[in-house]
Amino acid sequence: MPWQGFSVTNLLILVVILAVLWPLMRWLRRTVSENRRQRWARDDDEELRYTEENDPDLRRNHPED
Repeated sequence: MPWQGFSVTNLLILVVILAVLWPLMRWLRRTVSENRRQRWARDDDEELRYTEENDPDLRRNHPED
């Protein structure tokens, strides 16, 4: 009956998999976060551009005298 459990071969396989996936996951998370921050900044800029002159909702809520 073959021995089951810890083996050096399995440990090496795990180390190799982690050595490949860890940097890939870090890169992916960093890229997604940067894209999200850029999108949020762009959305915030668009929201700040609304004034009573160019936003119909603001004009409707604040009628001119």
